[in-house]
Amino acid sequence: PKAVSEWNLPGQLLAIARREGGAAALFRGNVAASYLWMGYNVAQFGLYGRTSDLLLGLYLARAGPGADPAAVAPAVSFASGAVAGLCATLVTYPFDLCRTIFASRGVDVRLPVPASNVTWSERTTEELASARRGRDAAAAGGRPPPRTMLDFAKELHRQRGAAGFFAGAAPGLLQIVPYMGINFMLHDVLVARLGRSGTGGSGASGLAGMAAGVVSKLLVFPMDTVKKRLQAEAFWGPVAAGSGGGGGISSRYDSKPPSNAGLGNAGVVAAVNRRLVDKPPSAGGAPYGGMVDCFARIARNEGAAAFYKGIFPSLVKSSVSTGASFWLFTLTRNLLRSMYDGKLKIA
Repeated sequence: PKAVSEWNLPGQLLAIARREGGAAALFRGNVAASYLWMGYNVAQFGLYGRTSDLLLGLYLARAGPGADPAAVAPAVSFASGAVAGLCATLVTYPFDLCRTIFASRGVDVRLPVPASNVTWSERTTEELASARRGRDAAAAGGRPPPRTMLDFAKELHRQRGAAGFFAGAAPGLLQIVPYMGINFMLHDVLVARLGRSGTGGSGASGLAGMAAGVVSKLLVFPMDTVKKRLQAEAFWGPVAAGSGGGGGISSRYDSKPPSNAGLGNAGVVAAVNRRLVDKPPSAGGAPYGGMVDCFARIARNEGAAAFYKGIFPSLVKSSVSTGASFWLFTLTRNLLRSMYDGKLKIA
């Protein structure tokens, strides 16, 4: 069978559902993701408005009469978005980590742990799942995956303590500053241009948000890859994070059958792992030594293209989620303002 292309989203979705227990597998980690986005958007939009008003007020106070707010509008939008995104990320980061862990592995302990942003081939998946069938969880390359958010929290705290809930936070915080800064700056610039062309309101905000989401995600995606690798390693260990080592799976994949597929389960696992693990960084799959080490080892062992694995579904998600967030925020804000103004007029 041919590999499922990363650009073939329907094929990828069907492959995941087929090998991991149906359509429910596509929503794994959705509870944590819902808490993440609710908390994140409340903090983000609330702080953005207050920070923007504060920075603009400081500028006008220093510039004096006749100052043009439009001259600094892009800079204010960037700075306000960066501050809002940074604070919102800090508040909701444990939910982000939880979402990544749930999405990185199925509930079947016999399945291998894929690296972050990995694109699978059907044959590789079938070979590994078949080779591991009947083996216990320890031989399958790790501990059983958590079934609830409470299980996740208890296990992570047992392994790493409170600091474990912020694993991968350094690249996450570094990427969120340009990501949300560019996001809000592009959104506000595009909304202003659409307004001058006669297109305004929540619809314009949603369209501008979709475009801003794609551009900003594209620019910071390598840091997002590093963040997810470190997140996966925090729970599953160095093998799961794509760092090589026995029984693990890296972010490489191959659709060709192994040459010794007839040697039994052990032979299949060994053959597939030899093909998948491309120049392991160190014997035994040493853990990453932090953000810089993770970045360097991905570049050295997997090449620059590895930083962009999974970028297409991520761009689609970013476009839809960012556009929807801006559209709903603007729609709700305008509605509440009109209701408030109406009450004032009646009074």
